Amino acid sequence: MYTETGVNQKRARWADIGLEVYAQAVSAALDRFGRGTGQIDGRNTLSDADVFDEVASDFVGDLAHLARLRGRGIEGIILRGMGYFEAECANEIAEWGQS
Repeated sequence: MYTETGVNQKRARWADIGLEVYAQAVSAALDRFGRGTGQIDGRNTLSDADVFDEVASDFVGDLAHLARLRGRGIEGIILRGMGYFEAECANEIAEWGQS
């Protein structure tokens, strides 16, 4: 059965997977150069709130570099993404009457 809550939970999981893959790729690249980041433990987990904030912020920064290289503005991308998020949350609240 389709529910906004279920779909939004899937969207959050997709983002979680993306950050996990990003963190692993960055960690592996830095390890190849012999530099540990201290950002993630040996299990490459993003469960710690501070680690999540750091990795997510680094990802957004790197996304900004990619946007610039492609001739796009990161501000518009972030604003559009926030618009999607707000609309999806509004749909979820309308469906269930809560946040």
